[in-house]
Amino acid sequence: MDRAVQVVSSVKMIRYLQKLKGRSLKELRKRSGSAIYAAAEAAGFDVVTGELPNDLNIRKDALKFLVPSAGDSSLEGASRIAGKLESETIIRTADRILNGRFDLLGYEALDFGTPVPDWHFDPVSGRRSPLVHWTRIDEIDAGSTGDKKVIWELNRHQYFVTLSQAYLLTKEQRYVDAVASHFDSWCSENPPKKGVNWLSSLELAYRSIAWIQTFGLLQGTEVFTGERRERLLKLLFVQARHIERFLSTYFAPNTHLTGEALGLYYIGTLLDTGGHSKRWRELGFKILCDHIFNHVRDDGSYAEQASHYARYTADLYSDLVLIRRREGLTVPDAMIERLRRLQIYLEALIRPDGSFIIFGDDDGGRYFAADPHSIREIGTTIARLSIVTGKPPSSGLINREHVARSLKWTVSESELDSFHRSQESTPTVFHNSFPDGGVFSIRSTTGTDSDHLIFHAGPHGFLNCGHAHADALSFELCVMGCQFFADPGTYVYTADPELRNLFRSSEYHSSLLVNGESTSVPAGPFSWKSAANTRLLRSESSGGRIVVSAETDGFERLGVTFRRTVKFEAGSQLSIVDDVTARSTKRFDFRFVLAPDVEPKLMGNSITLRTGAMERTLEVRCQWDIEGEDVLEEPVSAIKDTHFSPIYGKLMATKTLSIELRAEGRFQLRTTFSWA
Repeated sequence: MDRAVQVVSSVKMIRYLQKLKGRSLKELRKRSGSAIYAAAEAAGFDVVTGELPNDLNIRKDALKFLVPSAGDSSLEGASRIAGKLESETIIRTADRILNGRFDLLGYEALDFGTPVPDWHFDPVSGRRSPLVHWTRIDEIDAGSTGDKKVIWELNRHQYFVTLSQAYLLTKEQRYVDAVASHFDSWCSENPPKKGVNWLSSLELAYRSIAWIQTFGLLQGTEVFTGERRERLLKLLFVQARHIERFLSTYFAPNTHLTGEALGLYYIGTLLDTGGHSKRWRELGFKILCDHIFNHVRDDGSYAEQASHYARYTADLYSDLVLIRRREGLTVPDAMIERLRRLQIYLEALIRPDGSFIIFGDDDGGRYFAADPHSIREIGTTIARLSIVTGKPPSSGLINREHVARSLKWTVSESELDSFHRSQESTPTVFHNSFPDGGVFSIRSTTGTDSDHLIFHAGPHGFLNCGHAHADALSFELCVMGCQFFADPGTYVYTADPELRNLFRSSEYHSSLLVNGESTSVPAGPFSWKSAANTRLLRSESSGGRIVVSAETDGFERLGVTFRRTVKFEAGSQLSIVDDVTARSTKRFDFRFVLAPDVEPKLMGNSITLRTGAMERTLEVRCQWDIEGEDVLEEPVSAIKDTHFSPIYGKLMATKTLSIELRAEGRFQLRTTFSWA
């Protein structure tokens, strides 16, 4: 065995044994069984896939259920689906793909080679993943493979849907030919179980869904006929067997598991394989039914404390519900009610300008390949949830006409009609409290020039808190529709460990550092040495006013208690009162992260913040003062350079207001941001 492979195997075994500590007997059996099957596969024994059926067929009406826009292959039909601007966007993107340039995650014009992509290459790092058995590739280490997120995003083949849309809009054969050549190349270069593209069951699920959607959109062509059709169906069978055996039940029981479950449901719905199809559908549906109550809390907030993954959950479940309704099947009422609460939660995270607030991790990906909008737009997600739950979107949050054009690719005509018939609801109040998730939101009006505050006072995350950030007691603020204080984003997962930890740290959030340390301390790219708990002390809201007070134990290990109270008055000010008690002398650094286009000007203990966003100049004034007999030196304020990432893989510059001091005992810092 190659020395590098031995090292990877040893590291994986150590991690595996560490994970087994303290696990239940049921989990031990499941993990051990998966490990045995994986080892047998690596040794060359086919103990997972089994014998391929000789007569793989497609269930009657399956594509009608799974791809509601399938079958209308006329140019007139495609034109009805997409408006002029959206059509131009789709065609332009498809042409870039034909020229070998891919816009993936936050990266633009990535070159994977021509005439077909190198399916194992990461063009960002220049590294190529080895073509070895999937068990011999370290999922976390990027040293030998590059950023797997970049490789996987290409290999999800969601861009096949874009090429299919371009064909339907133009009837130009070159788009279909590209799908055919890329599919054939992928099959040749990714033999079952070999390489990085067989490592993650979630990636197999998303790729399967993209293939099925592409198959549906292009069913009026010759692309998936004959031998290619047979190969497609066989690979769907193999991928389903792999997903079924290597589910993320204990490895990542979040959107990994639910995405895999939906992939099984898709394949089981498409393929007519007797007992296999029935088992895949039932297993996928059961997982999705069981886990919605783990992922969406009673108040509608999402368990991972990561809003991007809350959107993933909304898209996965809304697709499931609509598919089953097209089949004439039911879903539990409790699932619909939980999705209604999730819809309210996601609506509370929409800024006045319509952009979606992303906090915690974002991986830059999307579930619906046919939705061409950026991850900062969530209108189509809200609209699909509205169709599912029957709850109209709240007034002024989404552009209904803009959203409807994108929806036409993923919902049926009758489903779209129900969205058009729904009337926007106008809430009497614009503040939302999600105490289970510790998210508190207030919006002064429904207009684009409203004030908007988000405050975080919740648990650190879910299970090992892999997608959480050290954002305890942090906030975001928009004034008159313009963002002044922001969450910094994610940047990358494994490709840059130093920046991965910084973007997750309190240093990169509007919170507090003690002796340079965060409220929660990372142990690896998806784990933590210590995780802060946050306790809600007070929450009041009425009209355009909200008061929230909470404390975190994140600094108890350093002998420090930290309590923050925010008082927000729409149209005038945000007041922040930080109460700190230290059992010994410590260095404190209060951080306030500015949005990238905000220009700060520091003058003593006050600062002026200006932004030219939305083609107008606004000004927010900030002042602070400190009380406490044990403050050992005058606070030192400074504007510091820092990073901001609007989407995975994209890095920008922004600035942070820092207020530093040394103290022991108890003191209080009062910071007021005012505007008119």
